[in-house]
Amino acid sequence: MNDQPRKQAISHALNATLMALVCATAACAPATEFDREAWRTEGEKDLEQTKRWAMADTVLRHITPGMAREQVIAELGQPDSSTSHAADLTDVYYLGVPDLSMHMVQLDLRYSQQRLISIRYTH
Repeated sequence: MNDQPRKQAISHALNATLMALVCATAACAPATEFDREAWRTEGEKDLEQTKRWAMADTVLRHITPGMAREQVIAELGQPDSSTSHAADLTDVYYLGVPDLSMHMVQLDLRYSQQRLISIRYTH
């Protein structure tokens, strides 16, 4: 029996729930305009809520699918971590631990052939 479709459905449901939590929590805190220097220096912090969390909404105005990876890095600085799978690459930027959560939230930027193809929040 192939459980792959079921696992994908559960994964999509969890991502949708996490995104709803991120949006609801972000709505409780005032959005902070994107500050390139603050974004770059905040990645070094661990389990505390960083300034990146407050900028999470506005950073999405600065990066969009289709951008070259080098353009994204020019905006956000070097990722906190990167992983590669075949021709795909994922850069991770840590956002911190939002209020009412016990998990670190991160922004995952996935590339194919050095072009940004997806942006998502994960924990």
